Amino acid sequence: LLWARQIAIVDAEKHLVRLDLPFAPRRQLALPGDKVLVADAFGDRLAVVDAKAKKVESVRSLAVVHNLRGVALTADGKGVLLTNQTLHSQGHPN
Repeated sequence: LLWARQIAIVDAEKHLVRLDLPFAPRRQLALPGDKVLVADAFGDRLAVVDAKAKKVESVRSLAVVHNLRGVALTADGKGVLLTNQTLHSQGHPN
């Protein structure tokens, strides 16, 4: 594979754990409760990783977006803001 489909978690004792993902990761966002949101580098998927348990909790597809670039928590901490590219058949080359 050209792009690794893993994230690495290093704990306080410097133990390294690599977790496999079904996509190449790009952006990560720390969430409450020792969770990390991981965005797909090229596609439309998001993974929630439990950093304390060192496991992938869930993977979801957003289906209508592509190339997730930015992730941030909303001001109230209850939502996530994403920047992305949207692909559609009527796009213009200019």
